[in-house]
Amino acid sequence: MERYMQVSGDFSRMANTRILVSSDPFNGVVMDVEIIKDSTNRMRQTVVVYDSARSKKLSETITIYNRGKAIKIEDGKKEPVTDIKLLDEMQLYSYMFSEVAYNKENFTLEMEGIETIKNSDYYRIKSTSPNGIIRTNYYDKETGFLVYIDNEEVKSHLMDYQKINGLMYPMATYTEGANGAVYTLRIKAIYSNEKLKPGLFTL
Repeated sequence: MERYMQVSGDFSRMANTRILVSSDPFNGVVMDVEIIKDSTNRMRQTVVVYDSARSKKLSETITIYNRGKAIKIEDGKKEPVTDIKLLDEMQLYSYMFSEVAYNKENFTLEMEGIETIKNSDYYRIKSTSPNGIIRTNYYDKETGFLVYIDNEEVKSHLMDYQKINGLMYPMATYTEGANGAVYTLRIKAIYSNEKLKPGLFTL
């Protein structure tokens, strides 16, 4: 895991980051996602779903995470997020490096061995949050990159690592969702050290 942080770059200099993502078409729809993170581990994610032709917006969901608390605004209706598993996941994603969160947020880490997947060897490391939520990460033994994430309900395959502003990002993520949806998300742009608008993380 330390090697992954070394090969990925120094994320500590990324103060405010905005990431734009789009999905490949799936189940007759496409998604656009905007993720904004600041230097104090707050996060705002906006997911807009369109029909496959992008001629009609079908839904918009905004999720705001602010230091242990979160809300979800779905098509204008605001509700607090109380699911512990979701809050733990948001806490991880509020960091540029989940691996930094493991240390700062008192996660327990366990090296479970080396597993072979599609003829490649991976270090399998299990992380357990203080609330008992388990997530398993698979780090490529050869490159050091994080390639697979399994959080029990959602499985992700991180692909196509590229260097942007001196940092390595997985530009595509293939996801098998808890609801049976299977889709690929692709990073379209990454903006760093931006001046953020006031109130972005207000709950």
